Amino acid sequence: MEIRMPTIGKLTVQEAGFVLNRPSKTLNRAIDRDILVKKKSASGQRLLGHAELRYLCLATELEKSLTPQGRRRIYTAIKGLPRGSHRLAFGPLNLEFEAIDKTLDARVDRLSAIRNVVEHKAGREPLLKGTTIPVHVIAALARGQSSAEIREDYPSLSDDQVQAAIDYASVYPKPGRPYPERSLKRMLAGAAAAGVFDPTPDAGDEDEPLSPALFG
Repeated sequence: MEIRMPTIGKLTVQEAGFVLNRPSKTLNRAIDRDILVKKKSASGQRLLGHAELRYLCLATELEKSLTPQGRRRIYTAIKGLPRGSHRLAFGPLNLEFEAIDKTLDARVDRLSAIRNVVEHKAGREPLLKGTTIPVHVIAALARGQSSAEIREDYPSLSDDQVQAAIDYASVYPKPGRPYPERSLKRMLAGAAAAGVFDPTPDAGDEDEPLSPALFG
C-alpha cells in the first residue's frame, strides 16, 4: 500500500513536538547538538522537514549506538532518500520507515485538522470556527475541569471541539497571562458552597437584652 508522506513542508519546533509527541525542549536539544541542519523561518523560528522528523523518530536509539559523526551520516542519508522511499540501507544497517511514515502521516493530518477548526480574525484571538469562543479559554478550562463540565458551560461545543482546542493550544500557546482554569459560573458556585455569600449578622441589628428597669 502506498504511504502518503506528511503534507506540511516545514514545521516549527512546537508543531514538530505535537507530531512526534515529544516536548519541544527535547527537539531543541537535538537541533543544538549540530546533528540536524538548522533552518529558520523569516520570523526566526526553527523549522523541521520530513527528513528531520524521520531522524528524530530514531534519535534515541541512534544516540545509544552511534557517535555524533555516525548519527550525522545517518541523517545525511535520510535526507537523500527519494520522497516515496521507506527503506534505507546504510552498510550493514537497514532502516525501515514504513511504520514511522504512517505515524507521521496520521499526526500531521491531526495537526491539519485542529488548525482547520480554528479561525483567525484580524485583531482578535483565535476562535473555534463557527463560534465566538476563544480557543485558549477552552484549553485553560481543560486544566481544571473535565470535558463534560466544559460542555455543560458551553453546550454548543462537542467533545471533538474541546479536544481540538486543547491540542491547538498545546501547539500554539497563548502569549501573556493565561485564562482561568475554571469558568466564572463554577467559581461562583464553589464560592457559594463555601458560604462566601452567606449573610453575616450585623452587630447593630442583634437583639439586646431587656433592661430589668422596664419591669419595675
